[in-house]
Amino acid sequence: MKNEAQLMAYLADMDQLAYARTLVLDEGNGRGLRLVEVNNGSGLHFVISADRGMSITECSIDGKNVAWRSPAGYSGTKSLDFLTDWQGGLMTPCGLRHAGGPEAGQPLHGKINMNSAEMLSVNAGWIDGRYRLQISGTVREAAMFGENLRLRRTITTFMGDNTVYIDDEVKNLGASDDYLVMLYHCNFGYPLVDENVIYSSNDEKIVPRNEDAEKNLAVYEKMPAPAADTPEEVFFHFIKPDADGFCNAVLKNSKNGLQAVISAKSDELPYLAQWKSFQKGRYVCGIEPTNCLLAGRKGEIEAGRARKISPLETVKFSMKIALES
Repeated sequence: MKNEAQLMAYLADMDQLAYARTLVLDEGNGRGLRLVEVNNGSGLHFVISADRGMSITECSIDGKNVAWRSPAGYSGTKSLDFLTDWQGGLMTPCGLRHAGGPEAGQPLHGKINMNSAEMLSVNAGWIDGRYRLQISGTVREAAMFGENLRLRRTITTFMGDNTVYIDDEVKNLGASDDYLVMLYHCNFGYPLVDENVIYSSNDEKIVPRNEDAEKNLAVYEKMPAPAADTPEEVFFHFIKPDADGFCNAVLKNSKNGLQAVISAKSDELPYLAQWKSFQKGRYVCGIEPTNCLLAGRKGEIEAGRARKISPLETVKFSMKIALES
């Protein structure tokens, strides 16, 4: 790739090749939602929903979609009904204190995805010879006489590197210890996901979540054709980290060449949930780095998996999604 001096001989502005721009939706249930559209100039395009926990909704590589979107579309509703309001998309944050089914005071997969970012910043520029696009925002999860957590999320990509980097810092501003339950609900859809996609990871073991998953453990890596009234399946993967300390999972479509590699730091997010939904119109494969096994807040604390965070302590989580076409 050309350097800055070489490129600017051809350009008046780098926006001709790569940009990050803020938008506001003007119709539908998402009217008024703040978005950040990112084009890294080398085939990667994605959209960040600043008012939905700094989630990532749309995503494509070389014009080919990889993310799954829910029937709700963009939604500005912020009820406690996760499935009604869920936008789907490349990555939905789940937590900060709960992931799994609803339990007392907590909706399905927690509250953070319903909250809006403040101190939103959008930056683009040359850093150490690379053109970087970087978006940051702070999201609160707080209640009077309750928790007081701050999530500072930074999402980065570079020209020439079709990878989305997600770096989170969670600080406990409360006066008491708390527990973090984090899950990055990454949702992949057609045309990356169809009958030709194969999941792979370097597993130490695989644990099916229930009987429906257990009976199909032998074909956990495959997606069947869409069908009506088929139960979803979830498999928990205990992945061996690579030399750099990352747990890696791969979705590769053998027919169209689309590929996603999902990576997370093994000391921060040691597990991965593989979610498979085969229903017509609800055809999606979720690849979800996490520090929990979806036992809920109470269950994860009792099991010792939830990350304890002391007053004024900051805890970091990092993951990335690399795309190819």
